[in-house]
Amino acid sequence: MQHTFYALVLFIGSFVLAPSIAEAQCSAAVSDTLLPGFNLQLTATPLSGVPPFTYTWTIQGSIGGNIAPVYSSSANDTILIGASDLFANYGCVIISLCMQDSTGCTTCLSDTAYTNAIVCYSAFDTIQTQPGQLLIMLPNYVPQHVGFSIITWNDLGGQQSAPLIDGMGFLNYNPPVYNAAGYDVPVCVQTMFFNSGFFCIACDTLHIAAAAPNGLPGRESTQYSIAPNPVSQVLQVRPAQPLADAVLQLTDLSGQLLYTAPLSGEAAIDVQAYPAGVYLLHLKANGYTTTHKVLHY
Repeated sequence: MQHTFYALVLFIGSFVLAPSIAEAQCSAAVSDTLLPGFNLQLTATPLSGVPPFTYTWTIQGSIGGNIAPVYSSSANDTILIGASDLFANYGCVIISLCMQDSTGCTTCLSDTAYTNAIVCYSAFDTIQTQPGQLLIMLPNYVPQHVGFSIITWNDLGGQQSAPLIDGMGFLNYNPPVYNAAGYDVPVCVQTMFFNSGFFCIACDTLHIAAAAPNGLPGRESTQYSIAPNPVSQVLQVRPAQPLADAVLQLTDLSGQLLYTAPLSGEAAIDVQAYPAGVYLLHLKANGYTTTHKVLHY
């Protein structure tokens, strides 16, 4: 999504209920712009349906309670959230939009909008460390004496949760039935603050690649393990079997080559000289390239 003036992330999750038997006949999308002065403008765009359209917005603060009235209009498809509301809710607000067309078809979208320009303690990034597991990272997290954060998600066993320590935590998703395409899982990070009733929440729908029945990511790629990940000093690489004419490479996200060496057995890569961040580890062997994300902290 393109943003104007300041960095802003707005997630519209497909996992939210859309109460209409004719849902497939109408649909909408929401775009966002963070205006000068930190006012947030949301704009609805009909993707399908029969005009004219009626838009109903509900804006809720992440600390609980509505911070703006329900707004309904057949002409105006935008709504403005004031900077004071954004700051009061740690940069996080919960939005929902329901659009109805002239035939009565209704579609609804809802999720968390948060700005990077205003600190949102629940805003998160993810790295898939292995099949069925995601590392959740908070760019801004509350100190332990101020509050705490937890991850929540839903799988076939119901709602699960896990704590985040120093802004990091793991989401493990291991359904009993194997699905080669992986899974789309609704995930939220909620941050609670001590000595107050305030909390901040951010949500997204994440894709988790599933492990194959034998625990390996695929037949065509070369199998190897990397540990630890996240890594602070030395990354160990261990192929599952002896390799011939294999090459190991480490690059940053822009593709710049930082390390390259032949690989036949185990290898150790010292990452202490590199800035903290996300890197890509590539193993080229047997005509295939296998790539893993590595977090260096």
